[in-house]
Amino acid sequence: MFHEFGRNDEPRGAKFREVETAGRDVIVVQAKWGRLGMYLMGQAFYSPQLMMKFNPRTITSVALCEYHDAVMVPLIESYPNMKVVIFPGTGSSGQPMGPRADV
Repeated sequence: MFHEFGRNDEPRGAKFREVETAGRDVIVVQAKWGRLGMYLMGQAFYSPQLMMKFNPRTITSVALCEYHDAVMVPLIESYPNMKVVIFPGTGSSGQPMGPRADV
């Protein structure tokens, strides 16, 4: 799903054919339940490569997950314009979850 921001900075959903990315700042977001892992890292790493053909001014890639990983987060964030956002949620089990200290 593409989101553009309109005149009042209100996001609106749009189909990919309706969105012009050339010369614009683009943020791609990949999200998975649980901890940052290789699948999510790969998606976050290659998504900007796929967007480059649309000639955006900048591309920032965000990996959104529930748990911090002391090894994986610094690894992916060592690349320019790669970010990890930890958003504790309910997980795939539906049970409330908070940040884990053991990772």
